[in-house]
Amino acid sequence: MFQPKHLTRPDPFSWQYRWLLRLGQRFYYPVAVVSLVAIIALVIRETFENDPFRRRMVILMMLAAIGVLLLFWQAERQWARGQRTLLVRLARPDLLLLWAALAEVLVALGLLISINYTGRGPAFDHLWLLMLFPLLYLSERVTVRGFVLVLVLACNLLLLARHLAGYGFADSLLAPLWLGLLAATNHYLVRRYFMYERRAELLREVANDLSNTPDVDAALPALAAMIARRLRYDHLAIWMPLLPPSPAPGKGPGMGVGEGELLELRASYGLSDVKLDAARLAGVWRTQKPQFPSSSGRPPEGGKWVRGEDEPSTFKSSLAVPIRAEGQPVGVLEVLSPRADEFWEFDTEQLTLMADSIGLALARSRHAQREAQNLRDTLWETVRRLSDCENVEEMFTVLAAEAHQRLNADVVLLYQLAPGTGYPLAPFIIGGDASTPQPLPTATLAELLIRWEPHYATLAVDAYFTRRRVADDFIARENLHTLAFLPLGSRTERAGALFIGYRRAHHFSPLEKLTLEAFASLAAEHINRARATWGKYEAFGGVLFGVHGPLTLSADSLRRLIGSAQEALAASETSSAAQALAAAQKVVRRLEIAAMLTRLSKRESDETSLQEDVRRAATKILHLAEPAGGRAVVNIPPEAEDLPFAIQDAVYCLALEATANASFHGGALRVEIALEVEPTALTLTVSDNGRGFDTKTARPGPNGIFEGLALVEKQFAARGAVHSAPGAGAQVIVTFPILPEEIEN
Repeated sequence: MFQPKHLTRPDPFSWQYRWLLRLGQRFYYPVAVVSLVAIIALVIRETFENDPFRRRMVILMMLAAIGVLLLFWQAERQWARGQRTLLVRLARPDLLLLWAALAEVLVALGLLISINYTGRGPAFDHLWLLMLFPLLYLSERVTVRGFVLVLVLACNLLLLARHLAGYGFADSLLAPLWLGLLAATNHYLVRRYFMYERRAELLREVANDLSNTPDVDAALPALAAMIARRLRYDHLAIWMPLLPPSPAPGKGPGMGVGEGELLELRASYGLSDVKLDAARLAGVWRTQKPQFPSSSGRPPEGGKWVRGEDEPSTFKSSLAVPIRAEGQPVGVLEVLSPRADEFWEFDTEQLTLMADSIGLALARSRHAQREAQNLRDTLWETVRRLSDCENVEEMFTVLAAEAHQRLNADVVLLYQLAPGTGYPLAPFIIGGDASTPQPLPTATLAELLIRWEPHYATLAVDAYFTRRRVADDFIARENLHTLAFLPLGSRTERAGALFIGYRRAHHFSPLEKLTLEAFASLAAEHINRARATWGKYEAFGGVLFGVHGPLTLSADSLRRLIGSAQEALAASETSSAAQALAAAQKVVRRLEIAAMLTRLSKRESDETSLQEDVRRAATKILHLAEPAGGRAVVNIPPEAEDLPFAIQDAVYCLALEATANASFHGGALRVEIALEVEPTALTLTVSDNGRGFDTKTARPGPNGIFEGLALVEKQFAARGAVHSAPGAGAQVIVTFPILPEEIEN
């Protein structure tokens, strides 16, 4: 229907009204004070035009009054904040009613005094409005009773002053009536604003309570009681359908008139002994509009209200509003009263807001329950499938399939992190180019690993990726639009990093994030389990015993030697038995040394350092070699003591393996071991003065230095090399990359 433009409701969010409100909040009181001063100045100038002395005195008195008002306003602010300053003790803001009444008396006396000097002139005709300002000040600060007392006092004083000034009854009464009308109107508007503000605050509190309720359906009785108490309703009911509603033919969504019987009372307040008829709510359900109370004293829509079995109810009015969730009707919220015509538009508005809050909370709660059930099903199925996995590759394949099926992910990447350093190893990729060795920018990956918290990013706007996307071949080639980073493991025991990529815009819901983080926990558990079975670096097998194999082969050699000694003793061959026993004892001694040197022991105290452990073990190896008497020079800085034990163990084993090779194979008499610790790398260098060898013709054997380099490259992303030439000694250099502790600008 056409509505005249001047009757349309303004948009409070338009820029004109926003600026008007902003200017009003900032400059209302300054503009009011300036206007008041201007009016008073004009009146004083006209009244005392021929008397400069009195004009100056009156101006000084008015300035003093304004100063007193400002000081009192400041004292009131300090008092409201709980401060007890000297100004607060002198002003006593708690006696505001007394000071307002005193101000009205002083203004009335001032008006009477002005009669003696000016007669009934502009001062008395205009300055009586000064009596309005104490009343305006009281409107926001005192109760209605206190305001009415001061207003009656001000009107009587003004009436008396005008009567004493010689005005007639009608003229004397006119100014007090205007004063009462202006003050009462302002007080009503202020109180109305406070009432609406308080109502909005209560509605927000109820909406917050609803939004924090995990299962709204189960909590409906408690919610009904809370809403009724907060909104001061004695009788309240919440109706829900017995079956999901189906559209009636030709009537759109909802139920027909007779289908109101499908509603049932789910929760109520103050209706424990009342049986209500649901058929009368069919109109609300069908039209999806509030039903206004009936003025006839009968139940609306011809329904019945019954108390107990046959006793008629005293309810004479009701108000019912529909509850909607996700655009569909899900129930009816109703309030009832034994008084006729109890409810009006104010109740309709606030009850509609409550129904909308209930519908929103219901939709959120039911969606969360569905998502939680899906999450439980997903995790149960994932755990079942992961229990059959034997290695990390199979585990990652299962996780990638679940992410693709359940979350519609396009690309899934998994980095394992080196123990101790947290440096990313070569990734597993599903859904992208598997030949890409570095699928993410190094700096971006480093930032995410250092922060070590889940990160969900739209690459077009995310700060981590936009500044490096030009140089990122993988993201550009795969056309990724959204990426999720999930850390695997705790901050102190980092196992890996999982990336979920989408080639389209994707918003991660809270339950999707929970699902992804649950996947991350499962992946971390399997990675840690797989690490427990990683191959350990066992050195010295080939060096000490002339065999290329693990220590179990050396144990077989020991058993053969002991068997030979026993056979010699049985044949009474004393010299052969003695030789066999001596050889066996030598093997036992070497085996004990090898077992001690192969693995670094965790130090329980600070009595020894890594440098001392390496120096002592290297010296024993050099003394065991032939010719004996070699010297080991070890230079490991104190910063190495803060390295994780896994890194110290790898450095220890590599250094001693290189020392054993130099002494047993190269005949070296001097071995130098140096460790350089940097924020992003750890470099081990072992040099000797032995015979050297041709690296091109060297045959790497099991458990030797080459196998050790391959092992640390796989498990720590380390880069190692052996440099040697015949007659020039040998040098082993191994670099362990380390993830920095802080992000560099």
